[in-house]
Amino acid sequence: MASVKLLSERILGDTANSAEEGNLTEAIARKALTEIFYIFSNRELKLYSVREWMAEWSEMKTQNEPLSTSLNRNRSVAHILGALKKQQISGLISSLQKN
Repeated sequence: MASVKLLSERILGDTANSAEEGNLTEAIARKALTEIFYIFSNRELKLYSVREWMAEWSEMKTQNEPLSTSLNRNRSVAHILGALKKQQISGLISSLQKN
């Protein structure tokens, strides 16, 4: 168990270093989280993007509701995903301008 603890501490340390250097990305954080989860559970951790989760959630909800409710929710989901995409593009442009 000590080696498991040391390995997870190394992963957290590497992730913290990335954060301190300003290089922490969602991909790095996801990788660290999935590695630590696997170390302690010996199972793969399924992580969803916002887009994946909303699609799965919407599909699940659609099965038991009126069509009008599904359409309204899907419009809201599309609006949220559109706003996230604009924010990602804005962040990318900002990042490129710094370099």
